[in-house]
Amino acid sequence: MGTVKHSQVRDELTCRKRVKKDTGWRADDLPPRYSAFPASRPCGRRWEWRCFVLETEDGRSFRLLVEVSPHLSKWKAMLIRAPEGAPPVAIMRFEDQPGAQGGLHVHASCDDNRDLTGADSVNMTYTLPDHGRTRRRRRAWTKALFCKAAGEFFRTDPISGQEEMEV
Repeated sequence: MGTVKHSQVRDELTCRKRVKKDTGWRADDLPPRYSAFPASRPCGRRWEWRCFVLETEDGRSFRLLVEVSPHLSKWKAMLIRAPEGAPPVAIMRFEDQPGAQGGLHVHASCDDNRDLTGADSVNMTYTLPDHGRTRRRRRAWTKALFCKAAGEFFRTDPISGQEEMEV
């Protein structure tokens, strides 16, 4: 039996992260300082976003980007590694969406694409559970509940100030 290689993604997911900054809910263009994209990205109609700037005890920097559209029943949160002086890397996405491929699931980049940075890192290779498997939907998400669930999944400090913004 071979040895299982330690996953950098697992380490980045399981380490505790504290919130240093919170943008609050916004519906304007998403600037690159809060995403993995090199340029501003327009925020779609009926979408809102919120970013938490995070830091670990050992000084590593991350961002937790939450994008939601309650009207379309689409919810996603992305953990982004934000190393000093290097491009950001999207390492995992937690989402719930309608449709045949929807339901609550996770997308991740696991060890096979370490060279992907910036916008290319958003194309994540793994989906858990796999496509074709039954995924449950949570039908009663609010922005506050989804933000809290994403924070718990990505091991952040408890996220406070959960105001709901009207679109």
